[in-house]
This record gives sequence, C-alpha cells and structure tokens, in this order.
Amino acid sequence: MKKGDDAQIFTLKQVCLLADLFETSVDELLGRKNNNVQNRTPEDICSLLTTLLDADLIQCIPHVIEQEEVWNREEDNPAEISHYKRNANYYAFYFPEFIPVPKYLCFAAYQQCIEEYEEDGNFNFNNYQINKYLNIFIEAFINYRKGNNSKEVYEIVVKSYSDELKKIMEKVRSYSKPKNNESDK
Repeated sequence: MKKGDDAQIFTLKQVCLLADLFETSVDELLGRKNNNVQNRTPEDICSLLTTLLDADLIQCIPHVIEQEEVWNREEDNPAEISHYKRNANYYAFYFPEFIPVPKYLCFAAYQQCIEEYEEDGNFNFNNYQINKYLNIFIEAFINYRKGNNSKEVYEIVVKSYSDELKKIMEKVRSYSKPKNNESDK
C-alpha cells in the first residue's frame, strides 16, 4: 500500500470488536450481503438447528402429516392416475417461553423442577418476544399468500414489527449493560 492512500487497515480482532460495538455481524459491517436463503446449504440449516437445540434455545416435537402422492401409472395412458397416501414424519421447532427442564432428570426430580419453575416464574423474555413476533409475522404471511394483502402491505407489517422487536431488545440490552460509574474511579 502506498503512503498517502486513504484506505485503512484493520486487524481481524479490531473488525470483530467494531462489529460487537455496533451489535452487527462482521459481514454486515463490511457490507457483505449474502443473506439469500436460497444460498443456504442443508449443512448450514442443520448446523443452525443443532446449535439452537444443543443450547436449549429451541425445542422440538414430532409432527405427522398425511400426504398424498399422485402420479401417472403409465405414460401411454394419462387417464390412469395413481393416488398413494402416507404419513410423513416431521419435527416442529418452537421457542419455549419457559426455560426447559433438563432431559436427564428422573421423573420425581423432573416433577419437582416443573413445580419450582411454575412457582418462580422461570420466564424466558427473549423467547416470548420471538413468539410474539412469529405469531404476527405468520398471520401476515398467510394473509399475503392467500391474496388478502398486497406485497407492499405485507412488507410494511413485517418491517414495522421487526423494527418494534429491535427497539424492545435494544432497550432490554441497554438495561443489562454495566453502567460506568464515575465515582468508582
């Protein structure tokens, strides 16, 4: 680099510290926009789900859906259509609003833990906010997909509630940050 160039050189550590300071990702800080869902690999999605499940941030339950497969039995005779119904097993993921009970406990300890959680109000505020947002978003999404709302209305609703969630969480984070007390110096 020539002397006098306006470009700055930052270490990786400095870039990470800047991203933390601005509460953003390194990619966003550097202007990289690779958030296209279609670019996500199955490995990316499975890695995210694994991380969320391992940290007990999400839970899952089995969900069975009856699906029908339809196809032509013979290409020469398109009138013969075959129908086959089968049960497809999926997992539904959710964000519990209460901190989950450890899975390794025996039944008696599990019951005691549940009772203590209910008494103490072991409430997970972050998951409550996620669920609140998801309920609003999914309703808006369904209405958009059914043609009840235009794409513009859908995008306004989603942006509005996303902005509201961001403001709420910024306020919560500001309360949890340690305050610098001048008298401590």
